[in-house]
Amino acid sequence: MTFFSVLVFSVVLLNSVNSSQTFEIFTRATDAFKSFLNIELITVDKPRSTGDSNETDSVAEDATLLAPDLIRKYQYPVEVHNVTTDDGYILQVFRIPKPDQQPVLLMHGLLDTSDTWILMGPQQGLAYLLSDLGYDVWMGNVRGNRYSNRHSILSPMSRKYWDFSLDEIGYYDIPAIVDHVLNQTNYPKLHYIGHSQGNAVFFVMCSERPEYANKIYSMHGLAPIAFFSTVRSPVINSMVASIDFLRILTATLRIYEFLPNSEFLTKSTRIMCHDASIVQAVCSNMLFLLAGFNTDQLNKTMLPVALGHTPSGASVKQMIHFAQLIKSGHFRKYDYGRFRNDMRYGTTEPPDYNLLNVKMPVSLYYSENDWLLDVESVQKLSTLLPNVQDKYLIPLKQFNHLDFCWAVDGRKIVYGRLLENMQIAESNGNLFS
Repeated sequence: MTFFSVLVFSVVLLNSVNSSQTFEIFTRATDAFKSFLNIELITVDKPRSTGDSNETDSVAEDATLLAPDLIRKYQYPVEVHNVTTDDGYILQVFRIPKPDQQPVLLMHGLLDTSDTWILMGPQQGLAYLLSDLGYDVWMGNVRGNRYSNRHSILSPMSRKYWDFSLDEIGYYDIPAIVDHVLNQTNYPKLHYIGHSQGNAVFFVMCSERPEYANKIYSMHGLAPIAFFSTVRSPVINSMVASIDFLRILTATLRIYEFLPNSEFLTKSTRIMCHDASIVQAVCSNMLFLLAGFNTDQLNKTMLPVALGHTPSGASVKQMIHFAQLIKSGHFRKYDYGRFRNDMRYGTTEPPDYNLLNVKMPVSLYYSENDWLLDVESVQKLSTLLPNVQDKYLIPLKQFNHLDFCWAVDGRKIVYGRLLENMQIAESNGNLFS
């Protein structure tokens, strides 16, 4: 078991405790560490602080605010909608309303939430940009994250509640949200924008429920995960290598939820990641080891906000499904083992998803420095999709996996192209058989 696997699993265990005692221990350890280093005598360069206490207070506040309060803080209207899936999960969806305007649905990535579209504020957040341009903005949350952790019958404390993977999210969650948005707006179609996992579950929906292709004007995939050729992140590679051990260990300890959002993580990142912290670089490097190094596009001042909201929970089974996709090189259903596969699917290997059912115009946005998704994987995906409108390789060489949501220059580098493609799809009327 590698160092990264131990580190990740330690965080999982700390999150499962989720107590004030854990935070107190962490705080005392941090204070002792500072005393030991005798910070006043250290001569290394420290991160520069703006000295603006109002800015510091605002960042600290944003790190703890939930999506509705965060949106209201920046003087945008917000609605909270609860959507119940056919299998009983209650999903929370947030809307920045523009009545009678074209709806657009944003779906987050793995271990993330709808917060990702608003965390960087009105000048950078994609949700705010779309609202400013007159779109009716909807932000979904899949089962198991901090906003969608309820069920009509099951308790989130039960194993059965967490018995889901990408299969169920794509089959139940995304269709339920799409239907709710269209019913509320009386529009026949919507634009869909996904980041990372938000693309994979969309493709699952289209494969398994092809009638939903007729409800989408255009699909826009930011870091469009489906296939994995070469994963460069040591964090992900270590987890994949140890996934069988982690699966047995989590089952033995009855841990079914992976990296939920917790008060401990939020408070610890506020201590470690602010501008005046000498260990702020540790926080940014944690993200870079996952997504790829790009210091120029990361607003380090906002690290406490980003890490206060992320990670935000997923099922262990969901993580195992991703590990299976990486190992197999296929975009396919969950692998239950040869015997159970035969009972469930009628074949000893899980079937591949049918990407020919993704019939609406699709635009793919990808980068060379994405440590989770390499260029070859996107090329493979594009050859299997029947209606690729645009395949846009980000010109900035260092652009990474998280920059699609959080980059300082995201509006200029990627969102302008995305908006052009949305307008093209609308002008063409999205006509297909």
